[in-house]
Amino acid sequence: MTVRMKARSLRISRCDAMLGDRIDHETPVSGGTRMRLSWRMKRLSVGCGLAATLCVSCASRAAPSPRLLLAPPRSSAALPCEAVPAPAAPTVTADPQRLAEGLDSFLAIIVLSDRANIVARAAPYLARGMIWDLGYAAPDPFFTHIGQIPGAPSTEVNNSASFVAFARAAGLRLETNEARTVYVRTYVDFDPTTLTIVESSRDVRFIVPATPEPQMPTVSEPSTPEELQRTIEEGDRRAYLEDIERRRFLETSVLPNVAPLCLRGDGPYWGVIHVIERSRTLVRIEVRLRLDGTIDTHRVVLTEQVPVMTTLW
Repeated sequence: MTVRMKARSLRISRCDAMLGDRIDHETPVSGGTRMRLSWRMKRLSVGCGLAATLCVSCASRAAPSPRLLLAPPRSSAALPCEAVPAPAAPTVTADPQRLAEGLDSFLAIIVLSDRANIVARAAPYLARGMIWDLGYAAPDPFFTHIGQIPGAPSTEVNNSASFVAFARAAGLRLETNEARTVYVRTYVDFDPTTLTIVESSRDVRFIVPATPEPQMPTVSEPSTPEELQRTIEEGDRRAYLEDIERRRFLETSVLPNVAPLCLRGDGPYWGVIHVIERSRTLVRIEVRLRLDGTIDTHRVVLTEQVPVMTTLW
């Protein structure tokens, strides 16, 4: 059954609503069912405790209980879970001549350039060999990863599939919790859609402040170039304020629930990791690590348009 109705106003207690946003909310009602309210913002006063004029669509139905699609068996879910801090990178220096062996001409030129920045990456899951982060700052920024095994040509490791293939060729060792955790983190980090892994609010570099600067004057009908420019600036101002509201929502309602990756089980292993993608979407990724290094994932979108800077890297 669907019931549509108009609501003159509704008080929203969280800072999670922007103009044009669709908001869904469920609340229990009698009979064991839940009522879902969904609306789209039409008018918004900026700040916490938002007052808005809304069109409300109500649907009464039985709501399914949320569950993780890759949830572990009950026996594994009861096992203790200990998060592993990111290990320090090994303090070794790359040999550009040897590292360039086996790479295509483009990568070889970058590796041999004096502008290249080559840094070893921690890889406790490898029996032999190393993975290097390769950065090239100018004139055109470039970033990738190079896998190196003694006695074998180097290879570019630029996505999750090539990472798994290289790790298996280098001798994959997943006996320890540290090795498994770093392996999963690296797998997710090497996904081309990943911008940054988020394990706490400190990992999110917002491009807007927590509180806005003073409001600029309002121009109702621009009639001069100066007023037109001010109108454009006001449009930027609205987007700026909406990004601040998104930041507040993330800091109060989403990021407090984010935690470092913690794997459970005794094989396969299960855990959850959070990522901001290059599309500025914050997602929760459910991962299941098998004993052979295969990783199954399920992506759950938490929020979009996260106000962070997206870079080439």
